[in-house]
Order: sequence, then C-alpha cells, then structure tokens
Amino acid sequence: MHGVPRCLSLRLGWLSLLATLVLTCTASLILAEPTRGGTLKFVTANDLKVLDPFWTTAYISRNHGYMIYDVLFALDDNLTVQPQMIDTWEVSPDRLRYTFTLRDSPALARWPARDLSGCDCLPEAMGAAR
Repeated sequence: MHGVPRCLSLRLGWLSLLATLVLTCTASLILAEPTRGGTLKFVTANDLKVLDPFWTTAYISRNHGYMIYDVLFALDDNLTVQPQMIDTWEVSPDRLRYTFTLRDSPALARWPARDLSGCDCLPEAMGAAR
C-alpha cells in the first residue's frame, strides 16, 4: 500500500474485524427464535412510582401499563385502530352509546381461574373518567 502509513493500515484491519464480529453477533440475536414464558426484565431510566397509567402523565407508567395490561383497541403498524380485547362493537345512531362485545375468554392474570367480563372493566373505565 503506497501512501498509507502502516499504523493506519493496521487500525483499519482491526476496525473491519471488529465490525464483522459485531454484525455477526447482532445478526444471530436478531434471527434467534423467541422464547415463550420466563421473566421479562425491563430496565427504565426512572423509578416506576405509579402503577396506574390513568393517574399520571409519566411515560414510565404508560410504558409499564402497555407491557402488562391488554387494551380494548390499539394502533397497528400503519397507525390504524384495531380491536385487541374487542370482538365486535356497535355505536348508537345518536353516537352516545357504545356497546362492546369482548372476544372469547381473555383470562386475566389476576384471576386466572375465571374469564373477563364487562364488570371487570368498569372500575378501570370509571377510574379513567375521573
């Protein structure tokens, strides 16, 4: 190599080797099969002080809530609203009454022995309305 100092050539060689190793390790992690079950570890920038995402504007509480609670509707990759816990819904002609039918048997983590009903959702909805 004419015009390239030997120390720069060595540095470029080590840098390309390091980049290859990093890309290889990263690709193997990305292509790995996801595992089911186990423990989810969530590292945050701040302490989680409020568990109820309705009572605070802290993003940490919102993020925590999305990881442990299911929602009635959510946005898909195209930012289109899609049902999550809802099977069907109706809106009255005057748009004052909304009727939601929950999908079949979404079991709650708190009560694994029974199914979710509309009565279980009412306290959360009333808390959000306050």
